[in-house]
Amino acid sequence: MQNITITGDTLQFGRNCAMCMHCAMFCPEDAMHMGIIHFWKINSPYRFHNLLHDTPLKFPFVDENTKGYFRLFLPYYKRVDAELARLTACDPCVTIDDDKGDQEL
Repeated sequence: MQNITITGDTLQFGRNCAMCMHCAMFCPEDAMHMGIIHFWKINSPYRFHNLLHDTPLKFPFVDENTKGYFRLFLPYYKRVDAELARLTACDPCVTIDDDKGDQEL
């Protein structure tokens, strides 16, 4: 964003900050701090290319065997899955064409 300039020994912050935190995340001198989220600082780029080699997760992610907090979401997931199945199992499906009215597909 070209928001930071150096004047003498002082950093000057302009008005172009987009709050992306790039300055704090990548400061090689650890001179920038982000308050309580400073522990997120990595001082190196994220390695997104490593994601290509990750083992895929099995589906469904949450099921009857899930333990702990995420099991609480199971009733919601079942309800949503049933609603999606109902919405996608249209027999016959109806679309609305402004010029011709309802049409069965």
